[in-house]
Amino acid sequence: MEAYLGRQPGTWSIGRSIILELETALTFALDKRLLPGLSSDIAEVVSTIPEDWLLAWNDLWGRAENYRFGLENAARIAGTIEGEDYEQATLPVRELTAKAALERLTAQAGALGNSPDPQLTSIDHLVALGTQKQVTLFTGLGFHLIPDDERTRRTRQELACAVRILAGGDLHTRFWLLVDRFFYEVYRPWREARLQAMEQLEMRARTALGKLDQIPRVDWLPARNPLLRHPELREAVQNGRLHVFFWVEPFGLPDTWLLEPGYVAVSFAEGGVIFQNFQAWAQDVAGRAQALGDPTRLVILRMIRHFGMVNTEIADYLGISRPTVSVHAKILREAGLIHSHQEGRLVRHR
Repeated sequence: MEAYLGRQPGTWSIGRSIILELETALTFALDKRLLPGLSSDIAEVVSTIPEDWLLAWNDLWGRAENYRFGLENAARIAGTIEGEDYEQATLPVRELTAKAALERLTAQAGALGNSPDPQLTSIDHLVALGTQKQVTLFTGLGFHLIPDDERTRRTRQELACAVRILAGGDLHTRFWLLVDRFFYEVYRPWREARLQAMEQLEMRARTALGKLDQIPRVDWLPARNPLLRHPELREAVQNGRLHVFFWVEPFGLPDTWLLEPGYVAVSFAEGGVIFQNFQAWAQDVAGRAQALGDPTRLVILRMIRHFGMVNTEIADYLGISRPTVSVHAKILREAGLIHSHQEGRLVRHR
């Protein structure tokens, strides 16, 4: 089949994607659970978002976190993943109808050997074809997917969001008004201050890669890069089965990538503060999990979940000594799971 965006497998390109940038920035802005892990400069974007914009976005999707990469998936169908100019990248997406999107996905499905289901309605058909396409692309490279796994479910959810923002979709007008406001008032000013760093990142990559018309080298990439982390992906690149679009992005995300027919787009950034914060978070979770890996400590937590208890009461209930209770309490306290304070000669745990 024709390569995605006309890119020939076995070659590479470097560029920017305002679509992927916006999708990432929107994710950071809307999912408050991510805030503790963000670097200070990215958190700056979140802090400058007007409250009425957030309220309008919540009203649009029900809850902000219900938004599932509709912009990225719509742009993938429209063929505007690459490109830095906001208007040029978003206009084809705004003008794309569900009917036109379905025609494109039907053609791709046929080229991949997938058969459309005539019993589905047009919208359900579009979601099913897009999901089937992604499954076929991954399995075609040797990835072993569990039927109806989390990735497949998310793909369906994301495509369902994408349909709603296409021309004629029920959220089209309000969605684009909010995205325009976010881009012009919040994201563009923040991005302009980072253009020099992005240029330096691009220059470093071009120096490492060499000639455009050859299979790209991957030995210069950080160890966490998907082209190194997934052997199926690396083999496909080295065998000339994929064109690689190296995405110049300002967030420091080392493991972001997407797959299309004969094409993979991948960030090549080193792990920035976001990744470092994630590692710190993972260590904290691991410490708490280790503290929970003892049945006595689990019982103690259940005993004091509503009201604090002193160490003598806990010891009598469990039939263990007070010093043993103190050892368990110390582990729970250091994991941040309980608080302890002195009451005379006793210690109360909460």
